[in-house]
Amino acid sequence: MSDLILTGVHNVDDKLVIQHTQNIASVLEANYETRKYTDEIWGGRQTVKPAATIDLATYLELQRSGIMDDPQLFFQWLERNPQYKVVNKTFARNLQTFSGGKK
Repeated sequence: MSDLILTGVHNVDDKLVIQHTQNIASVLEANYETRKYTDEIWGGRQTVKPAATIDLATYLELQRSGIMDDPQLFFQWLERNPQYKVVNKTFARNLQTFSGGKK
């Protein structure tokens, strides 16, 4: 997994701003490799399988923007950023299945 690297700490308008970078190539490559084989074994509803692998920097940005608090927004984001998906399934259309029935 890639490491989060602190690149700067600044005071902006009396707020602490922390900047970081992360090389996510290894995350995206692992997702690509997993995606090649996962769809073949995507099973029934009784099994739990990962839908995506997201690096820490991206996760923190999604959390800050509120996307991680809303399954519908997250799956829509995932459809716009398929490099993070570990399956070729379309989630936005099947949100009820993947979020426990909540829309």
